[in-house]
Amino acid sequence: MKKSTKCAAVILSVCMLTGSLFLSACNSHTHDLTMIAAKDASCTEAGNCAYWHCEECGKYFSDEAATAEIVLEDTVIQALGHDLNKKTPEEGQSLSNGAKEYYSCSRCGAAFADESGNTPVQLLIKMFADREFYAKGTENGPDVFQSTQIGGQAAPIASQNFVLRFFMGFTYDVDTLTTGQAVEVHMNIHRTNADPNWWQFIMEYHPTEGKETIVVTPNKNATEEKLFTGEEWAALMKEQNGLYFLLQRQGDRLACYAEDAQGTPQLAFSVMGFSEGAVYQMRIAHFEGFFADDAHGCTIRDMEIALDTVNLKAERSAYCAA
Repeated sequence: MKKSTKCAAVILSVCMLTGSLFLSACNSHTHDLTMIAAKDASCTEAGNCAYWHCEECGKYFSDEAATAEIVLEDTVIQALGHDLNKKTPEEGQSLSNGAKEYYSCSRCGAAFADESGNTPVQLLIKMFADREFYAKGTENGPDVFQSTQIGGQAAPIASQNFVLRFFMGFTYDVDTLTTGQAVEVHMNIHRTNADPNWWQFIMEYHPTEGKETIVVTPNKNATEEKLFTGEEWAALMKEQNGLYFLLQRQGDRLACYAEDAQGTPQLAFSVMGFSEGAVYQMRIAHFEGFFADDAHGCTIRDMEIALDTVNLKAERSAYCAA
């Protein structure tokens, strides 16, 4: 064998031995393992089984001894999806969309308006006593709700996300009103403990035949107002002597919806500026256009609430006014 050939063979042998030793060293390193705890999958979020991850080499293992290598995808437990069943509201409950049925998930308790679970709906719990008021001039009516911080019997509604559904209207048959004899009813909300000012929600009804109009405004003399006109709204007002409303608070925003004859909420207005404090007090009142006698009054009834962070049945006593 030529000398050059022998040198090449020796070099190749050394390289192979060096490579073998290098690979052996890599394969036999001590894994620096971190355990990732198991997490149950929910209806909407994926979970995972317990596994171990080596920070040094990046490998994943199903056991602490690092004898069973896996890939990360093997650890994923897919989201379960909702297990929906048709239900009807229990006594004392109703739905924020005014429907008579809904679909409830047996696993997470979420409620939906549709069988496919695409449209969330809120279960409302009746919490406040019905109130009626018979006007004497321009005096305010009774409290619908009053918190303990200002002498009432309930906790302030401090949640930044809630829905109030209620009926606001009159104790008499509005079909007896004469043309031009408009009437209105207010719900006043005292929304901070320090600020004595009230926020007013007002509904006016103008009974001119053929031009019946319901006006909803967020404050007296507000520039933003919603007019509900037409035969369906007029018939609904005459049938109910008022309307069902939804007040939905989402952080700084408060939106008002009126329910039409099909129970579908229709946006009346939305206002900003509710980021400070909580709701401390709610009161009914009526002013211009009302009769000053004991036969014609206004009412707020069937008031229900849904909060985003509480079990309503468990927390009911905190918000329930006597």
